[in-house]
Amino acid sequence: MKKFSFLLAVVGVGALTGANAQADVAWNHSGSVKIGTSPVISFSLKNEWSGENHRALLAVDASKVVQSIAPANTKAAKSEFQLIERLGDDRLILSSPQSTTYFDEPYTTLKGRLRLNFWEAFGSTLGADNIPQLTREQRQRLGQEIRAMVTPLTKSFSRTYFRAIPQARTIGGLTSRGYRFTSMVNVSGDKKSPQWVRAAAEWWLADGLAGDEEIREFTQSANKIKTDGGGASASMWANETAPVLWEAAPIEAHQALASMIGETGSGKFGFQGTPVQFFLTISPPPSAQMSMGGDVRFALELKNRSTDGLSSTSFEAPKGDRIEVEPFLGVARNFIKMGRGQLEQLMK
Repeated sequence: MKKFSFLLAVVGVGALTGANAQADVAWNHSGSVKIGTSPVISFSLKNEWSGENHRALLAVDASKVVQSIAPANTKAAKSEFQLIERLGDDRLILSSPQSTTYFDEPYTTLKGRLRLNFWEAFGSTLGADNIPQLTREQRQRLGQEIRAMVTPLTKSFSRTYFRAIPQARTIGGLTSRGYRFTSMVNVSGDKKSPQWVRAAAEWWLADGLAGDEEIREFTQSANKIKTDGGGASASMWANETAPVLWEAAPIEAHQALASMIGETGSGKFGFQGTPVQFFLTISPPPSAQMSMGGDVRFALELKNRSTDGLSSTSFEAPKGDRIEVEPFLGVARNFIKMGRGQLEQLMK
């Protein structure tokens, strides 16, 4: 009997350890876009994680805005988009339930294959595959120089504010921490008669929950695939412009982003907690309020969060016909190889 009890205890501990080793996580958010008090778009967003798999399903309903433009149109304007990332077998799947076709490509090589080098038609030396990249330190230095030069010129026309809200809130049963970010731009360009466009955001993230570490690990692995794939284009200046300009952005913008994804290089980079609420209000100047119909308001709220086990079928490719990207890329490559002279003739 003692041996039997001991075996039961071992099995029980093993099952518990296995359950804690991997937590499936599912989020369901709902959202809306309004102009003034009039709904324009409503949507729902589902995210699911299980091990090395992630699925995002976005459903958008623009029926109200379509009917306001064309009252005779009674057909619902709804659409859905699905993205599946399977790191284990290196697949990236994009589909829409309304379509009978889908894309299913190797994740690690897709970025490199999509990176067509349009520059090679303008010079043989521009056809190299290995595009030079600045180091992070170089980007930071260039960005800081730009910021130092531009800030004195723009401080009268642009203002940004960020702060962490000191009091925690319980939202939907989840203890959450909040942040506020405000950006103001004087679109008139006149200091004496300013016309301010104001964008104010507030978001709340849940404190540590079961499954957070799994989401973070997946995010870091997916980010590594994207980073290892090289630059987004085959042009060094195009690749480096966005990162350098981001480094030149106001410190408050960097603080706001870090509150959601953490600091680059930290062990928790990529995920700082389940989004519980996110609100954004864009307020035009008073002179434009009437023509626009009021403020533009975006809202996203967590409806539920679950750590129940997910079926593997959630991450399977949909039924239908797979569209291969390679034939389209081949046509594009042949077009590029025509050379600069022929391209110039076609553009006349």
